[in-house]
Amino acid sequence: MSQFDSDSESGTISEINLTPLVDVIFTILVVFIVSIPLLTNVITVNLPKTAPTETIQKVSDMRVSIAANGEMFLNQEKIAPNGLEAELRKHNVGGQLRVEILADEAVAYREVARAMVQIRRAGVEKFTFVVLPEHDQTNTP
Repeated sequence: MSQFDSDSESGTISEINLTPLVDVIFTILVVFIVSIPLLTNVITVNLPKTAPTETIQKVSDMRVSIAANGEMFLNQEKIAPNGLEAELRKHNVGGQLRVEILADEAVAYREVARAMVQIRRAGVEKFTFVVLPEHDQTNTP
């Protein structure tokens, strides 16, 4: 008789149980899924500064300015930080409104991100950031 026969008298089972192997693989997969986002936020990145290559014509309908102290302005008129969305909805009648964002370099990123979220919620699809061109410091006397 064959040793793999189920009718053998010895009663030994010669099968491999895959359940523990599958459990270990899923556990490793979960560990990687959880740890990858934590590892990507560890790296500090200094974004490059570049000079503009061409002059862009003004195409903005509205300007959102964020001062260093966090005050927000819409076309030089002070507005409440949470009122930007409502104000832009009033002006975005045809859905073609364009917005320029001018944020002081001392403004916290979260303030700019909040403004961007309100702009998107108002239905504005096109917005740009306005920056000053970088001057070459190596050629300065």
